[in-house]
Amino acid sequence: MLCRLIALVGMILPGCRSAPDASNAASTYAESARWTNRLIVLSAASNSDPTFTTQRQRLGDIAPELVERHLLVVELVPGHGRFGDHSIDDRGVTTLQQRWDIPSGGFQAVLVGKDGRAKRRWDDLFDPTEMNDLIDSMPMRQDEMRIQARD
Repeated sequence: MLCRLIALVGMILPGCRSAPDASNAASTYAESARWTNRLIVLSAASNSDPTFTTQRQRLGDIAPELVERHLLVVELVPGHGRFGDHSIDDRGVTTLQQRWDIPSGGFQAVLVGKDGRAKRRWDDLFDPTEMNDLIDSMPMRQDEMRIQARD
């Protein structure tokens, strides 16, 4: 009886349904990127962290190169989480930090391959050219470049 009442209330008052689990949404974004995109994950304690803001700018300066390498930028910052074009809340930020073993305080960047595994970590600013060179040396990227050269 109680289950029917809850279902009826859900149909009458759809706004009263529980919100989707944000940590599940963040995990869904990560799973949907697998085998499609590489990720550069930037994590910081705050959106005003100077290392975070400088690194974000450096990546923004090479946006066409990120697109060429199928690279999405993920920002894991409390109150300002982003997965590509999607906002994620603090629970989603924590979920993704745990997924890639990223400490919650301070700055860390993690390059995640198309297989979903962490490939390289930086605890300070890094040159995006170094990241691009690393990606370009990966077997999957080598295959992509061969295919692009044929087209």
